[in-house]
Amino acid sequence: MSDVRNEDEIDLVQVVVTLWKGKWLIFACMLAFLSLGATYVQIREPKYESQLFYELYLIAPGYPSERVLRDFEVSVHSPEIFRRWTNENSSTSLSYEMVSNTTRVDNVLLQKNVDEQLISLSSDVISIASGDLRVLDDLHRYLVFVNEIVTETYKVRVESDYEVFKRDIVELMPSLDVPSGELLSMSRFLSEIDSSQNLFQIDRPAAPSQTSSSSSLIIALCALCGAFLGVFGVLIRSFIKSSENAK
Repeated sequence: MSDVRNEDEIDLVQVVVTLWKGKWLIFACMLAFLSLGATYVQIREPKYESQLFYELYLIAPGYPSERVLRDFEVSVHSPEIFRRWTNENSSTSLSYEMVSNTTRVDNVLLQKNVDEQLISLSSDVISIASGDLRVLDDLHRYLVFVNEIVTETYKVRVESDYEVFKRDIVELMPSLDVPSGELLSMSRFLSEIDSSQNLFQIDRPAAPSQTSSSSSLIIALCALCGAFLGVFGVLIRSFIKSSENAK
């Protein structure tokens, strides 16, 4: 047992000696990768992200909030609505490809990956992969326009429902309490829209923040990779020399 331990200790010492002899190769590899990392940090294009918060402010009677949110998201990505907006804002910095969540590859329409989309919507926040203040401002104005379109759509729907209730159900009012409540909700909803309220409250985008990996972390990882490569090279070189001497 002691002989095995002595051999292990001798092997470990030999490895340390070998690495010490090859310290300049290790240092050179580490310095080379350190330079590569620093160069990459200098030339890479920084990535920024901003967030825009929004919430459903008015509830359309008879329509689940999930459906309204879904209609808003579909409208944001609608080519027809975007075309209508650009007709009124010809100098915009936005293009439809920037707001679209699909792309065409070999004439096949595919869903974009999340990292390929300028905007991604969740239930209460819109993430915007841009630090361009003009793009953020134009995108906010576009979302306000979409909000007005969706609001007008639901106004027409509720007005139609309201007329149906009045025409077909009001005669049953003496025996039913539910229709009166429905009519009151619809009337209140239409009144709020007429007073220039929209379905959604949309905040302005927050100041963009950089999302790229930390420069110091990238440089440190490059230096570490260089050191590991140097150690590996020294050990391989030592193994080759030992094999040649054994012959």
